[in-house]
Amino acid sequence: MQTIFISLLIALVGLVLLLFGYRVFLMMLPVWGFLSGFWLGADLTALSLGSGCLGSLAGWLVGLALGLVSALLAQVYVEMYIGVIGAVIGYQIGSGLFAALGLGGLLAALAGLVLALVTAGFFYMFDFKRLLAMAVTAVYGASALILAALLLVGRVALNTLQSAGDTIQPVLQDSFFWLLLWLALAVAGYFIQDRTSASRLRFA
Repeated sequence: MQTIFISLLIALVGLVLLLFGYRVFLMMLPVWGFLSGFWLGADLTALSLGSGCLGSLAGWLVGLALGLVSALLAQVYVEMYIGVIGAVIGYQIGSGLFAALGLGGLLAALAGLVLALVTAGFFYMFDFKRLLAMAVTAVYGASALILAALLLVGRVALNTLQSAGDTIQPVLQDSFFWLLLWLALAVAGYFIQDRTSASRLRFA
């Protein structure tokens, strides 16, 4: 029952992000900032120490510190925060791919950091404010929907999800079919948001 409830909750959040993520992003920018920074700090600490995500006091402390800094940046320096979000995307993809290839631990953390720096610079240099908001929410929405499906069919367990530290890694590790479906959902969500988002909602 717990797995079903959590799966449905994750699916609901994923659907909202997939279809209306841009509007959610604008309304909850500081919250996104805190969550992104918290996850980045906790997961980086977990990979470096070889522990589960939030499995140590250091992970909590580093996550909270980076979360507060990221929330402040999101509120005051929107332009700089675009680079922060780009870094989180790059880190999650880099570390998730290396972990899926069996190259976890510190090596996955380093790969994630390298890709994080690249994507942060890329998103900060180019004016991708609206495009980035739609891309981020579409990716996370698609990840949540696939993860909910994997939980419901028993391909991913809750304890496995906690130790993984992110939502993309279980999708990559399960099968090529889920990966293709995840990519298709993310692309579809991006274009749906692009068609439905009004110009008055865009960044200044």
